[in-house]
Amino acid sequence: MIAIFHTTSLIPHQFNAYLEAYGREGWPVSKETLGECGGAYVVEVGPLQQLIQIWFFGDQGEWTARRARLEQRRSPTSIRNLSGRAFPGGRPR
Repeated sequence: MIAIFHTTSLIPHQFNAYLEAYGREGWPVSKETLGECGGAYVVEVGPLQQLIQIWFFGDQGEWTARRARLEQRRSPTSIRNLSGRAFPGGRPR
């Protein structure tokens, strides 16, 4: 079994907007494609404004196959482009 830690650094003061948008658009795709998330955590000490997710896979082959499926599902409306929709008018400065 392997564990993959995925860290997302967010724009300060926009954490809730990101989580709302991710919950609506990103989480369903991630869960369906990657499987069960072992945990999701918010950093309280050290670098703030980070979301850390832990995903578990049986082996490297399973992880590679699931990541490939996730990349195939990406589109102009995918989570990678979420910040533009989460923050209409552009990213806050």
